[in-house]
Amino acid sequence: MGTVTNGGGDLEMFFRVVKEGHTLVYEPSAIVRHRHRRDYAKLRTQITNNSIGLFSYCIRSLFAYPDDCLSFLRVLIGWIVYRNLIRLWISFKHPIRFPRDLILAELKGCFTGLTRYHKARHTAAEITQSFGDQERETEEDVDSATYPIFSDHIFPALTKEEIPRIKTNPGIAVRTVDLREPLQALTDVKEYSSVRVFVKWHDQFLGSVDIANPDRGISKSRLIEVIVNQFGMKLLEVNPNFSSYYCYTQAISILTNHYKVTDKETDLLTCLPDKIPISLIIATYDRPQDLRKCLCSLVAQKSTRQLEIIVVDNHPASGLTPPVVAEFPDVVLVSESRQGLAYARNAGFVASTGDIVIATDDDVTLPPDWLEKLIAPFARPDVMIVTGNVLPLQLESLAQQSFENYGGLGRGFEEFEVNGDWFESFPRHAVPTWQLGATANAAFRASIFSHPKIGLMNEALGPGMPSGVGEDTYLFYKVLKAGYALVYEPNAYVWHKHRTEMPGLHRQLYNYSKGHVAYNLTTWLQDGDWRGLVQIVLGLPLFHLSRIYQRLRGWSDYPISLIWLEMTGNLAGVWSLWQSHLRVKREGRIAKGVGSRESGVGSRESGVGSRESGVGSRE
Repeated sequence: MGTVTNGGGDLEMFFRVVKEGHTLVYEPSAIVRHRHRRDYAKLRTQITNNSIGLFSYCIRSLFAYPDDCLSFLRVLIGWIVYRNLIRLWISFKHPIRFPRDLILAELKGCFTGLTRYHKARHTAAEITQSFGDQERETEEDVDSATYPIFSDHIFPALTKEEIPRIKTNPGIAVRTVDLREPLQALTDVKEYSSVRVFVKWHDQFLGSVDIANPDRGISKSRLIEVIVNQFGMKLLEVNPNFSSYYCYTQAISILTNHYKVTDKETDLLTCLPDKIPISLIIATYDRPQDLRKCLCSLVAQKSTRQLEIIVVDNHPASGLTPPVVAEFPDVVLVSESRQGLAYARNAGFVASTGDIVIATDDDVTLPPDWLEKLIAPFARPDVMIVTGNVLPLQLESLAQQSFENYGGLGRGFEEFEVNGDWFESFPRHAVPTWQLGATANAAFRASIFSHPKIGLMNEALGPGMPSGVGEDTYLFYKVLKAGYALVYEPNAYVWHKHRTEMPGLHRQLYNYSKGHVAYNLTTWLQDGDWRGLVQIVLGLPLFHLSRIYQRLRGWSDYPISLIWLEMTGNLAGVWSLWQSHLRVKREGRIAKGVGSRESGVGSRESGVGSRESGVGSRE
């Protein structure tokens, strides 16, 4: 640091030490804490300077070590191509968490560093000409009384001839170990840089493993570590005293008991403190009987928390919802006359006061312990969304059975978690956020709605709009894109009342198919994510062709008629999204922090508009 190369001297010294045959040790337990740059502009400068230092070191080494020229060329080319150019190209295809301007800053440093070493040499020559060569202080120049660390009694000086040097044999030492005998250190391989160890049990060879030998000897612990890592469960299979299954179960039992926490610790780790305010939003559209059942199951929750319940009436002109809400004095009624589930949900989010905001539908029934299970993962600060399982309340009609065969709203009985790493793990395919749950059973950390990269739901998506669905999956997308975590908790389940008639199911699947295209188009148009376009142009056609093929072969009982219905919905998705945007432009968006609410039978009018798609809430 402090030179035109902005670093690289430490890397060059490390290389010289290793090249001369000495040992360099990385000790992870010797920890220091570094305060990183807190200013973004300074971070960008630091990244540029780091690249300048690396490339200056490589350019110097190209000339200083001709034998290693190809190795340094590979470092230079690989750093530019694989670390930067490919990441830059990916950033144009879909969003990544590493900002593009930092990639460009690193690239700038790479190309600047190509010339900095020669400039540094010129500067050093000028300094030498002006001040002379820098001479190393001898022992006579240093007062050992003033600087006791230089005393020979503490660190005796070594001449170059006294520094131990070991001639390295370019060959590989070959040794054999029998696992029936106690393992011993390999001390007779000092002149070799590598050792090939053949491992056997009696007369049966398990295989071989190559061990680097920088320490001029293989210790017993190192030998055991390498053999165990290489052969794993094979070591148990050849030993008649053990079985792999027995050892596996014993290991799991030991680990479980070792890391088992007490009930008190479990409560502290898995339960959200009671002081955290919770709000719950129910969006409804003229379904008073379903709403009443839902509210009854809510007030029966086994929880000591103060729960704020908000019902959003998405069709206040009908007058059907206020009488039901009046039966529950502590329930807040909010009116949102602009039809659309995203409008209704957003109106509830804006009116809520909780740090955790739960969304559900009026046609679900909630078990008594549902609330606590759903919000428990929020004890972790990185979790922004929790979704739960959605089970069918009944499967009596063909329509209800067909919807479950389609996929339903549940996402299985195994807990899972996704985050920013998962978001970036699909380089060629759209991010399948539709597999993460639905807002019929979801909870959100309220701070995401004011987050500059997340915000409220996109009103152009979702039931009640021409686009059909997609408001929840796009919100999931934005949260994961920002690097936060989403947890699916299957034990926090609700019972959902599916549509009972086939015409209703057909409308629902048609809207889902439109919404899938609308969602992927939105990720492309709003976020520059080309994976969404690839999903529409390639992914969907191949998916439908595959399902038709499976149906014709008799491998699936999903009707061809429903596949065709989905395909027509996909084709209508682009036009439907355009119509939705026109409607939002006409009626306006809901701004965070705008709105009022009234308890009991009161209401808030929050806009005008007419329902276009006839679907009031997502099922």
